[in-house]
Amino acid sequence: MIRNTIHGYYIVVIVGLLVALEGGSQHLTSRPVVSVEENEVSGIFIPAGPPSETPVRIGAGQSCIVDLKQSYAISGTLTGNLEIDYRILVEGPCGSTPGTFDEEWIAYGEFSGSVNKSAVNGNLSYTGQVKSGGDVEGQMVFGNGLQGKLFISGNFGDGKLFYRGQLKKE
Repeated sequence: MIRNTIHGYYIVVIVGLLVALEGGSQHLTSRPVVSVEENEVSGIFIPAGPPSETPVRIGAGQSCIVDLKQSYAISGTLTGNLEIDYRILVEGPCGSTPGTFDEEWIAYGEFSGSVNKSAVNGNLSYTGQVKSGGDVEGQMVFGNGLQGKLFISGNFGDGKLFYRGQLKKE
C-alpha cells in the first residue's frame, strides 16, 4: 500500500485499484490490471516471395546503398507476417551478387500474427550484419503492441533465418 497526499486528496494504490478519498466522501475509480506475460520465442522466417517493390541501388563510392522492401512468413512461437523496409550498405559495387561483400542492414517494419496463438501486432526495428559468404547476425526490437528483442542468425544463402529471444504483449 502506498499513501500520498495531493492537493487534499489521499490516494491509496492497492494492486491495480485506485481509491481517492476526499474528506468524508469516497470516490471509487478502478483501473484494469494488465497481465503482461513474457514469452521465450524461437523459430524461423523466410521470404514470402520476391521483394514487394523493385530494389533501388545507389552507388556510394566503392559501396552501394540498397533500398529494399520484403515480406516474410514467420513460424515457430511467432506465427504470421513481417513487412520490412531495409536500407542496406553493401561494401562492394552495386549489382554484386548478394553475399559477396559484407553488408550492414538497418530496417523498420511491422509484425502481424500471434505469439503462442494469441493475436498481436507490433512495430519493429532491425539491425544486422552480413559477412561475405552470407552469415547473418542481427537484432529485432519490438514496440507498439509487442515488446522485446529477438536475436537473428543464419546464412543468407539458406533462404531462411532463425530468431530467438523474449517478447511480451503490451
